[in-house]
Amino acid sequence: MGSAKVKLDMRGVRDILNDYDVIEWVTDKGEAIAEAANAMAPEHGYYTEPFECAESTTSKGNTCVVVYTRTELGMAMQAKHGTLTKAIDAGRG
Repeated sequence: MGSAKVKLDMRGVRDILNDYDVIEWVTDKGEAIAEAANAMAPEHGYYTEPFECAESTTSKGNTCVVVYTRTELGMAMQAKHGTLTKAIDAGRG
């Protein structure tokens, strides 16, 4: 069986990744992951949720979506239990 070389048009790939519909879809997935991670947090009257999803821009000007820990509780939950890793399944649907 032969092999084939594939060369990607990087400008086209960048245009697809920066398309509004793609960014909206990825943001929805990130918000679902953050929501699932926040559902695992204990309820002790905390005012802020320990995990958050935010849209950001990379150093090269590309748009990205980041799910991160925003409180010390979130950092402790991620370090001890891997909460964000467990919540990834929420973004797969």
